[in-house]
Amino acid sequence: MNNQWISFAALMLFTVVTIGIGIWSARKTKSMDGFLLGGREIGAWMSAFAYGTSYFSAVIFIGYSGAFGWNVGVGALWIGVGNAILGCWLAWKVLGERTRVMTHTLDARTMPGFLSKRYGSKPMRVYTALMIFIFLLPYGASVYKGLGYLFGAVFPSVSNVFWGLPAATVCMICVGLLTAVYLVLGGYLATALNDFIQGLIMLV
Repeated sequence: MNNQWISFAALMLFTVVTIGIGIWSARKTKSMDGFLLGGREIGAWMSAFAYGTSYFSAVIFIGYSGAFGWNVGVGALWIGVGNAILGCWLAWKVLGERTRVMTHTLDARTMPGFLSKRYGSKPMRVYTALMIFIFLLPYGASVYKGLGYLFGAVFPSVSNVFWGLPAATVCMICVGLLTAVYLVLGGYLATALNDFIQGLIMLV
């Protein structure tokens, strides 16, 4: 069995597990609070892995490790150190507990909802949602593009199966559909569980 078939089998196993988590989470999610916040029962480790997996995504593994690592060398490690200290530890240390307490007190389920209630301003909700939408678009695009490059390198012949579409495009479509399936099925609980598994894979 060649490496490409092993990679394909691993990818199929990951896909089945991801969809399975989505179905299981759908059965556990019985309310809007459960869908958006996992019933506020997601533990510290699960939350940390969910945050870390989203933060240290293809942008870090392919962009920084690949591009900067290749061009700069070992010195690029300082980017990882800075991200770990400023982007993770400091953000959680300064904002994590306070944000959790305040969102619970104000009964806010999203960041736009939290800021709107915190400052008593309905326009703040629209403004915050707009900012999130605008700035997450290029970030999300870079993640999908990174996954597309990775997929194209591992499965270069996949374009022969999908009517000549580039392998990177096929990957982006598949990942988008897979994400939509488990997110719509299980909400934040499914996302956190899948991110936990992805985080373990990243550590390995």
